[in-house]
Amino acid sequence: MPETTGEMTLAELRAFVAAAPFRAVRGTPEGPLNKPAQPHEYVIGTWDEVDDVAFRRFAATIKLRGYKGRYTPPYNGRTMVNTYLVVDEYVYWSVPNQLCRTLVADRQHEPLAEQLQLL
Repeated sequence: MPETTGEMTLAELRAFVAAAPFRAVRGTPEGPLNKPAQPHEYVIGTWDEVDDVAFRRFAATIKLRGYKGRYTPPYNGRTMVNTYLVVDEYVYWSVPNQLCRTLVADRQHEPLAEQLQLL
């Protein structure tokens, strides 16, 4: 029986990414500033085609192995701190029941300065 908690290996992370049906976020204006979200892709943990156990382990790996960064969404202007994990050419983050990603080259957050020596 596969492990249902704890972090994934790099091979397991890559296998999940290859199988997950990531979708591009729509560019529809939203929020109090009526601006669209920045381009990124997402996958929802409850979608039928998503392996729930792997989804939860991926999110746990982000928490365990990721780094903190500040992000200010254009649609509301409120800065938040998320945990990010780089896997190959993408940077991933997790919000409740959702995994998101963008290309590392298009990174939309700023790593917290106190962590820069750790990267």
